[in-house]
Amino acid sequence: MRRAIWAAAAAAAAVLLLSACGPGDGEDVATAGGDPASGASAPAELSEEEMLQLFVGCMREQGVDMPDPGPGGDLTGLRDYFLDNPEAVDACRDKLPTGDQPTELDPADQEAMMEFVACMRDNGVDMPDPDPNGKPQFDPKLLDDPDFKTAMNACQDLLSGLRGE
Repeated sequence: MRRAIWAAAAAAAAVLLLSACGPGDGEDVATAGGDPASGASAPAELSEEEMLQLFVGCMREQGVDMPDPGPGGDLTGLRDYFLDNPEAVDACRDKLPTGDQPTELDPADQEAMMEFVACMRDNGVDMPDPDPNGKPQFDPKLLDDPDFKTAMNACQDLLSGLRGE
């Protein structure tokens, strides 16, 4: 499950701002008894699996034919959904589970993020350095770069180990 959450976080970081994986801006109010597909903000007391289901429901509301998460929260092809549907992901990013992620990446994850940024640059995308905590800085305008999808395909494996072992 933790690997699926970090895969979602890595994809969101590459497609949006890493804000999809961090705590919200504090303006969302938790409510009880909501329909998982209703599009309401995810209550803080939900499990990661329930939040992932909220995300999938929101993506479906945005017109994305996305399957239910498998056992342990596995979402096959998640990266492709993120790359192919950035507007839907942006609309639903507050539904992504955050888990118990640190506010600062550990040194191994920081190194992986630096390698990812270097790879993106080597593949023609002018991606800025990660912030001082190691989290990527992402300008949504990069999605307009014709090299972005090719670079992402070439570099995605560098993110696969983030907090996943």
